[in-house]
This record gives sequence, C-alpha cells and structure tokens, in this order.
Amino acid sequence: MTAPAGYVLAGGQSRRMGRPKAFIEIGGLPMALRVARAMVDAGVQPVHLVGKDPSLASLGLPLVPDGTPDQHPLVGLVRALEHAAGIGRVRALVAPCDLPLLGPEHLVALLRADRPVVARTADRRHPLLAVLETAMLPDLQEALASRLSVRAALAALPGVELPADALLNVNHPHEIPDLPDAPVG
Repeated sequence: MTAPAGYVLAGGQSRRMGRPKAFIEIGGLPMALRVARAMVDAGVQPVHLVGKDPSLASLGLPLVPDGTPDQHPLVGLVRALEHAAGIGRVRALVAPCDLPLLGPEHLVALLRADRPVVARTADRRHPLLAVLETAMLPDLQEALASRLSVRAALAALPGVELPADALLNVNHPHEIPDLPDAPVG
C-alpha cells in the first residue's frame, strides 16, 4: 500500500491564542513544523500545510489552500483528502498544528492500524488527528454541507489510544510548553 500523504491543519483563526498558532516557536521550531517533522520522522511523505493564510508558505512546506472563508474544521479535512486524491494517495494523515508534544511514535501507532482511525485518550476522542482515506471524501463533503461537527462526521471510526500528554492542545499563551530547542536536521 502506498504511504499516506501528511497534512498539518493550520486553518483556524487562533482567536484564543491571539496570533497564528502555526508560527509560534516552541523549542526553536514553529508548532506547525514540529508536527510536520513528527510526520516525516514517522515515514510520511510528502507533508503539506492546509490553511487559508498565504504566509503559511513561508514555513517552507507546500501549502494546500482551503480556499474558503468558512471556518468549519471539516474544510481542512476535505481539502486534505481532495489533495491526497489528486496526487494519487489513498490515505492521508491529518494533524492540527497545535500539538507540540506529538511525536513520530504516536503517528506510527495511528498508521499501524492500516485503516481509517482517529486518535483518542482514555477519556475522549481527538478526531482532527486521524488517518483518513480518500474514499471517505463524499461522506465528509456531505457532512460539511450539513454542518456536522468533526466528532459526528468521524464518529464511526475506531480510535487508537495515545498518551494524553502527546495530545496537549495549545490554545492559550499560558499553555505553551517550555521545551529545549529542537535539533536541526
């Protein structure tokens, strides 16, 4: 089976943070690039950013524009799957840009499932961190048109349990972890 393409979701407005989360440096590396590096280290290639801000391209990864003012989180998933289908990939690994503690070992655990799955912890599901298939695209497009939540749209997918700290979601400035600088390379 062909390896999945990777998509770092960076299309949110970052209202609670007050500035774009994708660019916030943690350990000397922007959060979006920390997630992208984890994808590459897990064997996922190519890795793209998905979002509407053209300045995301300055991070050096190919940008998949979400092409709409719609802020619904399903837009990023739909654009990722459309792009994956366009480059001949059957599977896509998607992850939000604001998971600075996400490591390649966590992504490998998701990829090992060899079917569509979402991440979960002991107490909840994290549907924006998922392995999806392009065959799901019509259903996700319908879910977006119906304004379903991401949780509802992906409710039928099994979950792969990951440690809670790997899914630390940074939404406010006081939540930014103090990490040592990431090694270069």
